[in-house]
Amino acid sequence: MAFGGSRVWAERWSEARRAWPELRLPEEHFADFVAERLASPDCPDEELASLRLSDLYLACGCLRHDPAALSALEQRVFPRVEAAVRRLGSSTVAPQDVSQRLYEKLLLPGPDGRLKLANYAGRGDLLGWLCIVAIREARALTGRAGREVASEEELLERLDAPADPELGYLKQHYLEEFRAAFGEALAALEAKERNILRFRLVHDMSIDDLGALYHVHRATCARWVQRIEHRLFQLTREALRRRLTLSEGEFDSVIRLLQSQLYVSVVALLHRQADDPPAP
Repeated sequence: MAFGGSRVWAERWSEARRAWPELRLPEEHFADFVAERLASPDCPDEELASLRLSDLYLACGCLRHDPAALSALEQRVFPRVEAAVRRLGSSTVAPQDVSQRLYEKLLLPGPDGRLKLANYAGRGDLLGWLCIVAIREARALTGRAGREVASEEELLERLDAPADPELGYLKQHYLEEFRAAFGEALAALEAKERNILRFRLVHDMSIDDLGALYHVHRATCARWVQRIEHRLFQLTREALRRRLTLSEGEFDSVIRLLQSQLYVSVVALLHRQADDPPAP
């Protein structure tokens, strides 16, 4: 067995079974399933302490087509996913139809022969991961996806032309440096921080929706979003400062331009990354 003798494994294995008492997966099979998802097999205890083993336990059962696991997915998880879809406010698609599409997408082989649920890595909330897939399916069913996902060039074109001639000059000459700096800053965020931005800006989830998703008070989510946006701006500023050789006055002008384009760039880059949901 992959984690024989590990105290951390024994504790987390017990937690997973308590979370889904109706499942009876063989320990050795689940251990191998988890081991395949470790980034550093040489230090398993450190990762085991942070992985969402209870969510992985359910995912493992569903991928093995265990009847109890599939029943738990449909009865205990899908209703919460359908609630997230319902909050989109679309009257042209039934949440139950989305659930059916989601079930097929997760548990039927794709063109590459893999089941999409196998992409779940256990580093974040399974419910959140499923909500991303479900919301995308809902928008595909309503025909909205193609209209909502604009390219970065199109989004930047939508910006009003700056009234300040200096800002117009800076936009023309430093746009590529800004894009590179912003991409670097976005990559420096933690996976959870990028997910929160994606839920908020790409999938239009409210603070209340985020609170329900992460099981925290709405005020906590509001603080998260504010902190993430501030951190993203500071990281972008630092990355841009390293790339440009400008006087303080010139750099401050670039930052003024950056502030006017930060939101549209967040949305553009997060859309670009949204072909598949993040593997939490």
